[in-house]
Amino acid sequence: MCRPVYDHTREGLDSIIAYCHANNIIVFPVTPRDGEFFKSPWEPNSRRHYTGYDTLASRTGGRWFYLYSSDYDSLASAIGREIIGQKCCYLLRYETDNFCTASNIIRVGVVSEAETLGWDTRNYIPPCPGRSTPFVPYPCGGITTCERQEFKFVFDAENDVFQLDSLTVSIDVNGLVYDISSDELSFADSVIIFTPLHAFADGETVCVRIANACDTFGCPVETTSCCAIIDLSPPVFYGLSPAPGSVVNIDTANIFVYIYDSLAGVNWDSVGRDNVSVYVDGGLVDFDLIVEPPKVSIHLSQGAISEGEHTVLICIRNIIDKPDYDYCPPNNSDTCWSFELLKYRGPIASIIRPLPNIVSACVNQDIIIEVFDSDGVDSSTILLVVNDDTFDCSSPYLIYKSDTLIFEPPDGYWHDGETVHVSLIRAQDIHGADLEGPLSWSFYLDFSPPIADMTVPIDSAVVLDINQDIKIRVNDNLSSVHLDSSYIDVMGLRISLRELLLSSSADGRDAVIYFSPGRINGRWYPGDTVNIYVHVCDKPDTCGPNCADYEFVFFLPQSPECARFPNPFTPDNDRINDFVYFRFPMIMYYPADIYIFDMKDVMVRHIEVPSGFSAKEFARWDGRDDSGNELPQGVYVYIIVSRGEVRCTGTITLAR
Repeated sequence: MCRPVYDHTREGLDSIIAYCHANNIIVFPVTPRDGEFFKSPWEPNSRRHYTGYDTLASRTGGRWFYLYSSDYDSLASAIGREIIGQKCCYLLRYETDNFCTASNIIRVGVVSEAETLGWDTRNYIPPCPGRSTPFVPYPCGGITTCERQEFKFVFDAENDVFQLDSLTVSIDVNGLVYDISSDELSFADSVIIFTPLHAFADGETVCVRIANACDTFGCPVETTSCCAIIDLSPPVFYGLSPAPGSVVNIDTANIFVYIYDSLAGVNWDSVGRDNVSVYVDGGLVDFDLIVEPPKVSIHLSQGAISEGEHTVLICIRNIIDKPDYDYCPPNNSDTCWSFELLKYRGPIASIIRPLPNIVSACVNQDIIIEVFDSDGVDSSTILLVVNDDTFDCSSPYLIYKSDTLIFEPPDGYWHDGETVHVSLIRAQDIHGADLEGPLSWSFYLDFSPPIADMTVPIDSAVVLDINQDIKIRVNDNLSSVHLDSSYIDVMGLRISLRELLLSSSADGRDAVIYFSPGRINGRWYPGDTVNIYVHVCDKPDTCGPNCADYEFVFFLPQSPECARFPNPFTPDNDRINDFVYFRFPMIMYYPADIYIFDMKDVMVRHIEVPSGFSAKEFARWDGRDDSGNELPQGVYVYIIVSRGEVRCTGTITLAR
C-alpha cells in the first residue's frame, strides 16, 4: 500500500491482531519497507518509520510481501496454500492504479459482515460454487405412494461465475451409486434428476444424496440428502362385526369395522356415507353412520327390517390413505361382507306376584314372573335385579321352569319397612331376540303391627272428670289399620274400632278412636280404676295381618264422707291445729261453698272450694271472719253446699 492502513500506535496494532484472531483472518500485507512510507506534513515522524505490517502478517499466520519487488504469483501461491481445502473458491486478481506514482498497487482488504477494515480499498468477497438443494419430493422425509418416486436437486450458485460440471455428478441411492452415464440420472437446466427404472419396495425408506458434483472450476458442490418412505399398501379392514357368515339377532347385532393404515394413515376426512352401501336381501336400505377413528359403525333402523331371516351385505368402498405428497394418487381399498340377520319378537314378561305397589307382610315373600316366548326362552340369558342384587339362573334362589321365573329369597333376606325394587333386565329367546320391554316395579314389606297410644287422658293418669272421654291414636307405617278386626275393651265392654272412629287419614294408616263413658253406665265413679285394652291389626295386601295388644289405665280418686278435723282446733299460729279441714262427698269433682255461723245464727265466714286436686287446700277454716278478724272461741255451725244441695252440716269447736 502507499501508506499504512492502521494507525502507528501499538494499541491500534494489537486491536486489529486480536480481531483477526477472533475471526480466523490471515493477513498478507503488501507494503513498502520501513522508512519508505508516505507521511503527510501534519502526521508525526513515527508514521514514516512503521514495521507494524510485518508484525501483523506473522501474528495472524500470513506473510509480508515487499511492494516494489515481490511478484503477484508468489502472493497468490502463498494465499492459495492457506485456503486449500475450503469449500469456497477464491479468484485472486489485482488492479493497477496510479495512486502512487510509477508503481503498481495490489489492494487487499479485510472484510467482516459488520464492518470493513481498511481505508481506500477495494474489497472483494470471493464467491462460493453453490449447493444442490432437493425440491422433489418436498419437503423431504414424507410418505409417498409413488412406487418409482423421482428425486430432483437444483443447483444454486453464481451462474455468471460457476457452472455445474455434469460429468462429475454421481448420486447415492440407499448405497447404490449412479453417474451421469446411468439411465436413471439426467441433468437439465441446473437440475439433477433421478428417475428409478424399477419400483421401490413397500415400506422402504429411500435416501438419495449427491455423492459427487463439482463446478467448472473444480470446486466441490455442497449437497444434502433427501429421504422418502414408500407406501404402496392400501388401508386394511379388520374386526368386522358381525363376523362374515354369522347369524345374529337384530337386537344384539353391532355392525362395525376397524380401518387401519400402517404408514400414511387413513384419510378420515374422506370417510362418509358415500363410501358405504347396505343391502338387505339385495335391496338398498337406509342407515346411520358413525365414524369414530379407527372404528366405523353402522346402525340399521328396526322399522326398515321386517320379521324373519334376512341376508345383509355391507360394502365399504374407496377408503384412501393420506400420503404427504400428491405426486401419485393415494392407495385405496374396498371390502364387502355378509351375515344373516334375524328379527323375531322376544320374550314377553308379566307379573304374577307380588303386584306393583302392594304391601306384603310375608317374611319369605317370593317373586314370580311369567316369561313366555313361542320359540322358547334361553334361560341362561335371564337377569333379575332385586334392589342392589343381580341374579341369574345359576343362583339357587332363581328358577325358571314352565315359562315361570321364581325368585325364592333365603331366610332373613327381607327387612321390615323395606321398599323392594324388582327389574327383569334381560331375557332372550333361542334366536337371541331381546325381551319385549324390560319389566320393573316396586312393592313394600311390612312386618310390624300398628302402634296404639292413648292421648286423652294420658296413660296412668288420675282424673277428676266422671265424664272423662277416651281418645286413642292408632297408626301403621305402611299398611292401613284394619278397623274391623281391631277392637277396644273398656270395663269388659268390647267394641270394634270402626264404631269408635273419630277421624282417619286418607290412606287409612292413621286413625283416632273416641270412647265416651256413656256407652257403659253414663259416667265414671270416684274410686274407679278404668282399664282399657286395645287389640289392633294392620291390613297388608298379602300375608299377615300384623297384630298387637296394648293396655292403658287411668284412675278416679275415692270420694270421702262428711267430716271435719281436728275438732276442736286452736288457731293460735303455733302450727298445731291452726286449721279445721272439711271433707264432703265428691270433693275435687265439683265446686262447693262452705258457710260458717256462730251460735246466734250469724254467718261469719264464706269459703269457696273449687273442683280439682286443690280443693282440699281450699276446704279449711282458720278461725277468722270474712274481714280477717279473729273470732272468739266457742261452738260454730258449718253447712256445705254443692251442686245446689246441702251435702254436709255440723258443729266446730274453736278453742284459744
